[in-house]
Amino acid sequence: MKLAFTPEELAAKLATLRAVPQADVTDTSDPVLSTFLEKGGGVSEYQNTCLDANIERWEKLLGENTFPTRLVPLSIDDARMLIRGYERFSAGTVAEPTPGTPDGVLHQSLIERLGVEIAHADPAGRDGVFVKTSCRSAKDAAPGLARFKDAYDSALARASSNPTANDKLVAMLEAGLEALRYRTPADAVVSLLRSERVMQDMLMALDYPDRFVEHLAVRPWVDLEVDLEFRGFVVDGALTALSQYNHLAFFPRLQGLRSELLNAITAFFEANVREPLASEYPQYVVDFAVVLDSHGAITKVWVIEINPFLETTDGCLFDWKRDREVLEGAQHQPVEFRLTAGPRAGAIAMLHPAWRGACGL
Repeated sequence: MKLAFTPEELAAKLATLRAVPQADVTDTSDPVLSTFLEKGGGVSEYQNTCLDANIERWEKLLGENTFPTRLVPLSIDDARMLIRGYERFSAGTVAEPTPGTPDGVLHQSLIERLGVEIAHADPAGRDGVFVKTSCRSAKDAAPGLARFKDAYDSALARASSNPTANDKLVAMLEAGLEALRYRTPADAVVSLLRSERVMQDMLMALDYPDRFVEHLAVRPWVDLEVDLEFRGFVVDGALTALSQYNHLAFFPRLQGLRSELLNAITAFFEANVREPLASEYPQYVVDFAVVLDSHGAITKVWVIEINPFLETTDGCLFDWKRDREVLEGAQHQPVEFRLTAGPRAGAIAMLHPAWRGACGL
């Protein structure tokens, strides 16, 4: 069982990156390469592997084992409008296009079409929705939203009167999750226009117009807890490794739930994920969410999303080079499950300055 690319092959691909000034690369979340990669045989394979993990390819295969999803089609012109909005934002001007201009018309149309699907996903208009592109969410836009700081302050106040660095990190994670709850279509588009992740994904999709199939995915809001998200690694239909997703933070209760979590996630994978995805993906990275009841018992496991099995996908508590044999399942061992064992010294310093700055850290 092999990785899609060996470390040496990936290094060769990275060497073909265009010379982009470091100041121009500001993605405030996990890095994913996109149009900065020069076109070429191997790089094209890499990019198409990324596009193959888009939600249109797997959402229906998983059915009720992932969140209900409504799709809003994006045109090539929509993608270009979103890119231009981010370019304006990154240049320090207003991201939204001028009303009445061609981009302004596209912008208004997108808000209206998104509004139709939000009304279906949240008919009472009470809980809000989650919105992402075919590939990723606009979570990197969160630190720039006023409501993010409000959510952070509230989460920190709930945590402790004398918060530790770990408390602050957990509050930041909770605020970042809450920032992805959209009450109106306009709120969602505000984030989309300010997201470098969205810009990168649109650029990559435009590199392949012959297979351009992009959407906004709208999901009913489900209250999840930031310590109960996990990243799994799958090769040849076998779940080889599992990691705490928000791995910079320490969550004490996870230690006591280790066996229950591992058993529930592996059983869910075997019963509901392995076979439906086997013919579509020989290898992939899958994110799970676990739901507990008021007594701490596991009541539900969801698939959040599928990611490409590539070194540019965050390995969380695994290192793609050092743990390569584990991730490949080369030793045919039981699933290796890793949790952060205690508060991590310097964890706050590892965060992007935009997140630290938004929280006054």
